Amino acid sequence: MTLGNAFRRPSLPPAVGGRSQRHGFTLIELLVSITIIAVLIGLLIPMVMKGRIYANRSICMSNMRQIGMMTMQYCDNNDGGFPAIFPNHPSDAGSLYGATDQLQAYLPESGYRVYLCPASLGKPLLYNDTDPMAIQGGAYAWNGGRQGCSYSWNAHLRAQKPNLDWWDTGGGTAAASPINYSQIENPSITVWITDSSSARLDRFYYGLFFISAYRHGGRIPSLTGSWPYPELIDKPGANGFNLLMADGHAKWMPWSINWWDNDNIAFQ
Repeated sequence: MTLGNAFRRPSLPPAVGGRSQRHGFTLIELLVSITIIAVLIGLLIPMVMKGRIYANRSICMSNMRQIGMMTMQYCDNNDGGFPAIFPNHPSDAGSLYGATDQLQAYLPESGYRVYLCPASLGKPLLYNDTDPMAIQGGAYAWNGGRQGCSYSWNAHLRAQKPNLDWWDTGGGTAAASPINYSQIENPSITVWITDSSSARLDRFYYGLFFISAYRHGGRIPSLTGSWPYPELIDKPGANGFNLLMADGHAKWMPWSINWWDNDNIAFQ
């Protein structure tokens, strides 16, 4: 044997059929890989869902700010008055209780999408205030059911009646005139619109049922009893909701059963 042959790498015997030998994954290696991938997916899905919740909340708040700008322009053009209830004896519930038609001329390029929270899309559309599906956070229908809206409107600013309840829209077609912006003591804490399953909002007990506090997160409970459902009052496990103040700024309100009963919130 020569010195060169001593350091030469021994040749491998040829594989059967002339193919080179190739080692694949063992069953254990494959199972470990699948387990790791499943764990990573399990960790990522909640993060993606949480990111989506925050994204929808931000878009919703942007909608509210645009509505705030539209409202300020409306007040400027109407001697400081807010959009009135029963403006022109309308026949559809959207104009009747909401202010969408009155405000739309001030930002026409936005279309009616500005009145829809993205978190309410894909959920049941609501056709009356007592719909049991309201707890899911969908939009309510108006304009003959052709369109939807995700926000309520403070009735106390739309009719000068201190004891206005959600079912009392201001006295029929002879509604009281809307409040003037200059009459609001503190616009920065006075509610104008909120995430809601109804157009109507007031500072009394029943008017607060319609707040959509599960729209932006929270574990939705099963409904018990009949309307008014206890779950719509307490909203256990609710995350919170967006609201727009009379001065045009929007904020996030974490849910609590008495969120409106403090010095930081006003209705009129």
